[in-house]
Amino acid sequence: MSLSKQTLQHRLQVAVTVAKLAGLQFHERFVCPSKACAVETKATQRDLVTAYDKACDSLILDHLQEAFPEDLFLTEESFQETHAIDLSHTWVIDPIDGTTNFAHAFPQCAVSIAYVVDAQPLVAVVYNPITNELFTAIKGEGANLNGVALQVSSIESLGQSLLATGFPNDSKTTSHDNMGYFLRFMEQCHGVRRLGSAALDLAYTAMGRLDGFWELRLSPWDIAAAVLLITEAGGRVTDWFGNPLLLNQRKIDIVGSNGCLVVHDAIVGICSKPAPYTVVKVD
Repeated sequence: MSLSKQTLQHRLQVAVTVAKLAGLQFHERFVCPSKACAVETKATQRDLVTAYDKACDSLILDHLQEAFPEDLFLTEESFQETHAIDLSHTWVIDPIDGTTNFAHAFPQCAVSIAYVVDAQPLVAVVYNPITNELFTAIKGEGANLNGVALQVSSIESLGQSLLATGFPNDSKTTSHDNMGYFLRFMEQCHGVRRLGSAALDLAYTAMGRLDGFWELRLSPWDIAAAVLLITEAGGRVTDWFGNPLLLNQRKIDIVGSNGCLVVHDAIVGICSKPAPYTVVKVD
């Protein structure tokens, strides 16, 4: 499917408008952080969903379906595990990336919206309404933060890098865990941040706040928009083995970086091997 620049710009404008509408609902949670926020769990005790997630999901979906009725839609809150992931001409939506942060009124969360054709993101919006940071991108047109062009960092070694990562919601029970890798990276770089939103971690890599990111078992809606931000800002995104990233999978292991071969290959070099440490899990 070939889409004109004008068509993609229109889709970006609609996505920005919808993201800002969803962001307005965030503020109710942050006006009075001590107020209780009703939280439910999904697959695990750490896999949270709030009424805000559901409301923002419905708001975004309703507006985009009205604007683009011929498109397909993949959203975190409406996805059913028995369904295949079709990214042929699909809006990929995470109404609140960083739900655990949101539930605790920790302001590291964002609306993430991507328009994807043939599994390639063409339009991206990542919006944190609490900090008023609006990241946008169109394929081939660069990436921006509040209208200012983004550029990845110029760091050229892992040892000088500031990295970020996250942990799966089922990390307490799964054998495919990240803790061993986390410990190794802590030895190899300036520091590792665990901020709680993959979309923002990748957006920060696109703008040079971070130099690299790795995480495992993410979903397409966590990263589809931010992947485009990184590549349009001059960075690189692959799987854990340095191969092209495939977004049409249910669980995705990802490495994102500033694009420096030394930095990216060093991250892949650690991720592509068995975990260097064994972490004993205690009930």
